[in-house]
Amino acid sequence: MQRTIDYHEVALVVANARALNAKKGRKLAYKEIQRLLRKEEVRLREQYPTTIAPGLHAQIDEIVEGYREQFRHGSSDIWIDAAAMEQLRQRVNVIFRDQEEAAGGIQHEAVQLPDVLVGHELTFTNAEFAKVTQNARKGRWGAERARTGYSKVFDDVLQAWDDAMTAYGFTAETGTDQYNSATRTYTLEGVKNGPNNWSPDWSYSATFDDAVIEIITPPTAAGALVRGEIAEAMDRYIFGVANKLGLEAGVDAGSGHINIDRVSGFETDGRDLATFLDRFYQDARWWKDRDPDSHNAPFPDENSRKAQAQKVIDDYKGRLGAGSEARSHDFIERMMDEVFDRALVENEDMKAHFQAVNLEHYEEELADRRRVEVRRVVAPENRAELLAQLRRLFGLMKQEM
Repeated sequence: MQRTIDYHEVALVVANARALNAKKGRKLAYKEIQRLLRKEEVRLREQYPTTIAPGLHAQIDEIVEGYREQFRHGSSDIWIDAAAMEQLRQRVNVIFRDQEEAAGGIQHEAVQLPDVLVGHELTFTNAEFAKVTQNARKGRWGAERARTGYSKVFDDVLQAWDDAMTAYGFTAETGTDQYNSATRTYTLEGVKNGPNNWSPDWSYSATFDDAVIEIITPPTAAGALVRGEIAEAMDRYIFGVANKLGLEAGVDAGSGHINIDRVSGFETDGRDLATFLDRFYQDARWWKDRDPDSHNAPFPDENSRKAQAQKVIDDYKGRLGAGSEARSHDFIERMMDEVFDRALVENEDMKAHFQAVNLEHYEEELADRRRVEVRRVVAPENRAELLAQLRRLFGLMKQEM
């Protein structure tokens, strides 16, 4: 169902840019708005070739320059669906929210568990990645050509990323990951991961992961992602670089996996993990609505394992307690055998991995590698969205919603 929509709300957002104190920030914001709206205009023209009015281009100019608070009606009206308009408004708002934050106008709300260590796998994509994916899915390209196509796009994106970081004064440490993909690691010397001087310097790595560039961050105290040097580094050197390169956090490609450290997140009481899983599965609708990727990260109800998961959780939720390492191990084993024995991917060896929550690393030999990976998480567009995801998870862990 379609309806007529003008750009009055977007115009008001643009007008609000005048509240920013930084003139340079406003100029940059308008430039980014123009780029995003031009891109949206192309998409709308392709999607609705017979219903987009000729006046759209002129209307976008008016939005960018902020000369009017509302736009002409009649022949200038355009037909688009409500979802597309909402997507446009969200993208516009993201730019201004980031700019206002840079000018000191926004203070992020604290997270409930600031000492819990979390690591992120943030993904970004672009039109070139999407083109390869589309050709592969429609059968126009075979597997080998698709791999070559992805490799070329990734090489170009990684080089552009490295150029941007070099301009900021960083020198990358080069390497390869476990899948033999090239990596670039950037270290903020003197900025510590943890609360003491023995903690390693904070860094992040850029690599390739199935049609996206993936940014991997180390275990970091959640409170440091709210404000401070690490928070500012994520804004400038991760989300900021992605924005400069025209990369986007895609819903249809990539994700925003969150790794929660076992010791700081669940170790105080063996019941914590079972209770968290119970609440997370009950909260499935919130995560499904934001991330439709049931294929790579299904909840038990999407995988014909809802009853089995509930039975295992109920069996152990009341019996696990502090110091119950053996029972915790038994709980993990039963989840693996009775719930994660089925997946929607074809790789039989990775069924336990491709779940909404992955417990494969909960019992790693090295304590600092023990973690719970929450996989059904949409790739965040910015740090504000990343923090909203953490607050949702921490609310489940703390019984606070």
